[in-house]
Amino acid sequence: MIFYLLGLFAAAWMPSLNATAIVALITALLSALTPKPWRNPLRLLLIALVVNYIWSAYSLAHRIPLNTKPVDVELAGEIINLQPEINDGYRSLLINLDVPPAELPNIRRIKVGLYDANLIIKAGDRINATVRLKPPNRFRNDESPDTILRSLRQGVDTTGYIREVHQLNESPNFRQLIFDQLGDRLHKNAVPIISAIFLGESSLLAQSDWALLRQTGTIHLAVVSGIHLAVITLSILLSMRGAIFLLIYLAPQTRVSWLERLPILLSMFAATAYLWLAGAGIPLQRAWVMALLLLGGMLFKRSPSAVKRLQIALVVVTLFDPLAVLDLGFWLSFGLVFLLLAMNRWRQNYPWWLSVILVQVLLTLLMLPLIVGGTGQLTLVGVVANIWAIPWVSLLLYLSPILFLLGQFTDLALSVVEYWSIGFWSALKLTATIGLYTDWPSLTPIALMLVFMGVLLLLLPTGIRHFGLLMLMPLIFPRGESMQSGDFKIEVLDVGQGQSLWIRTQNHHLVYDLGARSQSGWMSASMTLLPTLRAAGVNEVDLIISHSDVDHAGGFDALKDAVTLRSVTSGQPERTGGMVCSNQLVTRDGVQFRTLHLSDEESDNDNSCVLLVNNGQCSFLVAGDLSSAAEIRLLKMYQFPAITWLHLSHHGSQSSTSGYWLDQLNPQVALVSRGLNNRFNHPNEQVLGRVSRRGIAIFDTAVDGQISLIATQNRCRESRFIERERRYWNQAASGD
Repeated sequence: MIFYLLGLFAAAWMPSLNATAIVALITALLSALTPKPWRNPLRLLLIALVVNYIWSAYSLAHRIPLNTKPVDVELAGEIINLQPEINDGYRSLLINLDVPPAELPNIRRIKVGLYDANLIIKAGDRINATVRLKPPNRFRNDESPDTILRSLRQGVDTTGYIREVHQLNESPNFRQLIFDQLGDRLHKNAVPIISAIFLGESSLLAQSDWALLRQTGTIHLAVVSGIHLAVITLSILLSMRGAIFLLIYLAPQTRVSWLERLPILLSMFAATAYLWLAGAGIPLQRAWVMALLLLGGMLFKRSPSAVKRLQIALVVVTLFDPLAVLDLGFWLSFGLVFLLLAMNRWRQNYPWWLSVILVQVLLTLLMLPLIVGGTGQLTLVGVVANIWAIPWVSLLLYLSPILFLLGQFTDLALSVVEYWSIGFWSALKLTATIGLYTDWPSLTPIALMLVFMGVLLLLLPTGIRHFGLLMLMPLIFPRGESMQSGDFKIEVLDVGQGQSLWIRTQNHHLVYDLGARSQSGWMSASMTLLPTLRAAGVNEVDLIISHSDVDHAGGFDALKDAVTLRSVTSGQPERTGGMVCSNQLVTRDGVQFRTLHLSDEESDNDNSCVLLVNNGQCSFLVAGDLSSAAEIRLLKMYQFPAITWLHLSHHGSQSSTSGYWLDQLNPQVALVSRGLNNRFNHPNEQVLGRVSRRGIAIFDTAVDGQISLIATQNRCRESRFIERERRYWNQAASGD
């Protein structure tokens, strides 16, 4: 099974499906030629490669490539994701299409946005609308969530937004009806956690809720997992067995053979129903397969071993989603079950209550390396939190069938649920006061795999345990770059239509601009800048906001809640807060930071705070949204050195970057921050022609993704995300 997992993991790292096919052919050849002991492992490796290839080829055949231009189509289908009440008018809809449009004949499922505060939409409703569709895209940064991968795994073939709704037939499905009933009958403070546990709908949880769950190591309890399904299945099984025992005791003549099987059949039905009701995530799929295997064995008086059930569950889950091996949740889910099986022998030697405590402590300690490396958070308080939180959640799940039935007739059952919610959050807050929580640099997937294998080796015989300790070294020495005095590095982040840069020296961090904020209040910084800072363990920065435009200052609230702001400088402090940008020179770790600002400018763009970074060998200049006229005035005010890297003003718009500006600065590389297929048509073709005619290289975040600029005392070099992250779903998406 290890070779099967290695095959899936290797296939997920292939730059193209052709590469997967070549490796599969080589593996098939080797399996035919190698000695017998190696044949079965190589065959498992081959099966994994073939499974990934078939699944990926089928999925990519339905998805439109990234270079497809936005297109308006009329389509009809069923809305399948739960729809909460909204205040800002924005909804995200997953729609299964009845028939693909003629313009895009292969698509099956789409994800689209809709701005309409007056339209009431529910999961299960059928919609006919004109939609502007575009390819699935992502913020192409090292630490941003891979939404292209997520779309592929969810079967989402294209994204976009609804331009006009022609017809909406209301027919909410059962999940939506339960969701609405929870919202109508429960106190608003109880709805988010109850919806998360029973319906897999965690979008209602506030950021403060997620922060508390992370701090206490209890996120797995709010995101439906195998624990939830197991407890509900056991609840139905024991309840029905108790009812039948009572029936037979009161009326012995009712004893028939099928009554003994009825609890098992109902438990299988309950497990399947909860799988569907809670969204069928990977942990639930694994638990569901294992539960059916166990219950099926009880039904037919024959059951495979626990290890065999785990192996079958793993194969079934990866057949439907071979890229699940890239999920931390996949390894945590199967890893926890494996550890429980490994502990099964010795825990029987202790009283049940002591066994529960010991198992929880050991599970937490053994899974801690994976959690720390995968999430970037070290939380020892999770040991204490899970000792009481798992039984507390299990109690609610165990009572849920009875509470659900009673809730149809009396509000008393709902009051029990509300008091349960109050107790849950109150106890979590109390537990969090213990502390023992800190951020930790996250690991690369390869390093995380080594850590996982190290944990497994720690459970094996003593002779090779020390190898497990060696494989945990990435946690003790996390990734990081050694920077000397005079070095600096700039990350030009892909934030869509906006701008955000992170600049670091040996001991200091500076953020220049924050990306956009949408009408709904969503900030691109939450998926771009903040994950980047968090992965590097940065918790204190200086901030420069070029000016008040929403695509530059939009993420301010997100940043100030995530890190400590040592200072805030702005070209328009009267609108953004902070100190006014002035003509000032500061040296940090041997690197010069000069800010420049034009005074008495009427235009918001021309009030931009300009930043020049220079170490004597390499230099970088960013001027916000300055116009060509303002650029010329700036040149008269200050004598610039030759520029290594020039960030084009105003996203490369026609109103900026004159030939005179380029000639005076003489940059080697021009950088553009913008969104793909943006409505402003940035960057302007004339500007790009002006730049390229001068022999200046052009890097574009919409094409290249995150652009890293590395400056040392000896060398100035660049690195692009598209070169670092060559995965086949990204290449297929871009039509390469």
